[in-house]
Amino acid sequence: MTRILITEDDPFVARIYQSKFQAEGFDVSMAGDGRAAIRQLTANPPDVVLLDLMLPEINGVEVLKFIRSKESLRDLPVLVLSSAVAGELIQAAKNAGASKLLSKAMCSPRHVVDEVRSAMAAHVPTPVGGDSEDNVRAAFEGRVPPLISRLSPLLEHLLKSAPASRGPAVLELRRAAHTLSSNAALAGLTNIVRMSSSLEMLLTEVQANPRRVTPSTMRTVRQVVDFIPSLLKDRAQNTSAASPLILVLDDDFISRAAVCAALEQANFRALSFEDPLLALRVMELNRFDLIFLDVDMPRMSGLDMCRKLRGMPINADTPVIFVTGYSDFETRAQSELAGATDFIAKPIIPIELAVKGLMHLLRQHGEIRLPSQAAA
Repeated sequence: MTRILITEDDPFVARIYQSKFQAEGFDVSMAGDGRAAIRQLTANPPDVVLLDLMLPEINGVEVLKFIRSKESLRDLPVLVLSSAVAGELIQAAKNAGASKLLSKAMCSPRHVVDEVRSAMAAHVPTPVGGDSEDNVRAAFEGRVPPLISRLSPLLEHLLKSAPASRGPAVLELRRAAHTLSSNAALAGLTNIVRMSSSLEMLLTEVQANPRRVTPSTMRTVRQVVDFIPSLLKDRAQNTSAASPLILVLDDDFISRAAVCAALEQANFRALSFEDPLLALRVMELNRFDLIFLDVDMPRMSGLDMCRKLRGMPINADTPVIFVTGYSDFETRAQSELAGATDFIAKPIIPIELAVKGLMHLLRQHGEIRLPSQAAA
């Protein structure tokens, strides 16, 4: 009998995966955090590992590095479950030797079982019994709304905490986002998985680098928490969705490259321009799904550019996000008057920009296709 170690810190989600794999003929061991996973790997190595990246104590990347550092475990198949926007963590898992990278947003328990079988390169008999996919989805759909409702009071507690002592409140909200992501994945609620996973990643950055946190960062956290409940109304899957077309305009090469790199963390690709007049000609002929503008540019300011965009039928309602070093109230007010959708202050936190972009794309279209998913 094939032995599998499953890492999952949400007990309810863990029971579902445990039941599914047991019904499929696996001998299942569970670990609720990275430290427990390493103990089990040392004491009683399995035949295959299903590894979540976002784990308490020790994250999944460190667990994977431990596995590949041990001669006895070096060839062990390790399938990683990842969020849609965890670009750096996904790359770290790939570099650490993951056998397969699976998207939480796109994988049902049935799909995960099939991927494990494929990784094992051996047939595992499928016995009769176990919960159907429809029953699993129905059970988790009922859990998602209460989990969403937990986010707002936890956010309020975080915002009332003094910056120097808000670590525990950040951790509590991050864990709530992680639990929501895991449950939404089993419910098949793709958009909620993407958004709650992105919130979890942003809060991880807030917790790890509190000195980098700005009022802009906390405003983004609030926007995401307020936005997630609206995703319950949209159950669309990405089978008919289009890959978004994004434009980035900034005359400074370093800033422009930073914005594009941040978008790549979320598997988005963007057309980037240094010259406002050239970008304007492109926007007159092409419909974009999202536009990032600098405010202070030669030949044409971002404010003037945004006003012109709002006069173009083809991009009149395209979300426009200003990325600027000017974070004063007057600049924010001017950007709103010019027709901007949102505002983010430099120096950017890459995951914050990726989260904000994802939120506005989902708000605009209801569903989008990521390049990596389109190719899968």
